[in-house]
Amino acid sequence: MTLGPAQQVSPEMRSTEENYESNKRLLELGYRVEFRREMSFFGVLGMSFCAIGILTGMSSAFQTGLFSGGPLGLFWGWNICSLFMLFIALSLAEICSAYPTMGGLYFWVCKMKPDAPALGFCTGWIYTIAMVLTGTSGNLSVALYIASLIEIGQETRLSRVEIAAIAWGVNIASGFLNTIGTKAIGRVSAFNMWWTVGGTVVLVITLVVKAPEKVCSLYF
Repeated sequence: MTLGPAQQVSPEMRSTEENYESNKRLLELGYRVEFRREMSFFGVLGMSFCAIGILTGMSSAFQTGLFSGGPLGLFWGWNICSLFMLFIALSLAEICSAYPTMGGLYFWVCKMKPDAPALGFCTGWIYTIAMVLTGTSGNLSVALYIASLIEIGQETRLSRVEIAAIAWGVNIASGFLNTIGTKAIGRVSAFNMWWTVGGTVVLVITLVVKAPEKVCSLYF
């Protein structure tokens, strides 16, 4: 059931013209405004960087790429995939601008295909499972990094049980961070974004400076 904007928009919602227009659009879609907009632009952008995981994704697949296609495969594979991923991102951004709701993908599917609610149901569950697997795989990567640091620093070998304990600790820490409030999450996300950008720059410069052989080809 769609809520009437004229009846539901409270004086608090009219604090700024931008918020009023956003709230009005949500009410037209049948959403009652409940979430507070406490996250900054860089906080929201940082959440995207967290989801992309440039450093962790690059490091985990770097060895496979080098063995399979070498530097040539890494260069063209990254750039070609990035181009098509940009097309997908632009399409999703267009849909998001029309349906700016917290529901995300399943809500969009339900709105664009109202005669097939099963599509929205399946989309919601697939997206939920994907988010759970993405989060746990990211935490496992962090646990493996921590385990590697311990093994190198202490010159020891950790067992699977110890690595699993580290992973559970990372999971618990992640859960705690997600309960401390939107502003804190936004700050953590913004810090992660600058850390990722800075880490990527440092990594690239380090590889260029410390590489034993520097090979440049006009045709790659």
